[in-house]
Amino acid sequence: MFFMMINFDLGSLMGYEFGYQYYTLNVDIQNSIFSGLSTIASANGYVYAFNSYNYIVEEFIVKNNDITHFRGYTDLNQAILWTDICITLAGGGGNGGGAVISGNTFTNCGVGVMLTRSPYYTYHAVDELGADNTTISGNTFNEGGEVADVWIYSQGHADDTVISGNTMNSDAGGHGIAQYAGKNLRTEISGNTINGADEGIYIRDGTGFVVDNNQINGIGESANTGIYIRGGA
Repeated sequence: MFFMMINFDLGSLMGYEFGYQYYTLNVDIQNSIFSGLSTIASANGYVYAFNSYNYIVEEFIVKNNDITHFRGYTDLNQAILWTDICITLAGGGGNGGGAVISGNTFTNCGVGVMLTRSPYYTYHAVDELGADNTTISGNTFNEGGEVADVWIYSQGHADDTVISGNTMNSDAGGHGIAQYAGKNLRTEISGNTINGADEGIYIRDGTGFVVDNNQINGIGESANTGIYIRGGA
């Protein structure tokens, strides 16, 4: 898919969105080219006592694609627009059947993949809050990464994530892999190659995590670390 628009009022480029961060969308995208992308997004949706629709992400597969963001990161002073995150997943993965994001090439994404909790988290049971059992493997991240190539967000309730065998090539000042504090359990980070990030792997207040056999080629500054672990158990 090749797509680009211009906002003539602002004189700026516009990318396209596949899904939306507040809606449930089952995804199976394989062997495709996305040029001019803003974001691919899905979430566990709104639920109430008498609903009859499926509000749970049942399938999220993104494999063997070329994904290029339409403009790259917009500098917001330690923040990011959600439309600068190439993939946002906020739900799914119940009963062990988690998302698979594998074999893709990401280019110029402020964040390549973000896992977070459903925007309707107050309506969900605990096991429906986040993107559980997600596998992010064998991807290549080029350019971008101003925040992180893979980002597990604060209070994300993203349990049993596997991040393995990825190659991250970023010189934009962010993290290769970042897991923020709160309710993200048993993350495995193994066999990744991280080149040029200010901090290769950052974990805050993690529980039951494993970091093993990663190769981190840093920027040669004493103030920056290859693996930064703060708190946790």
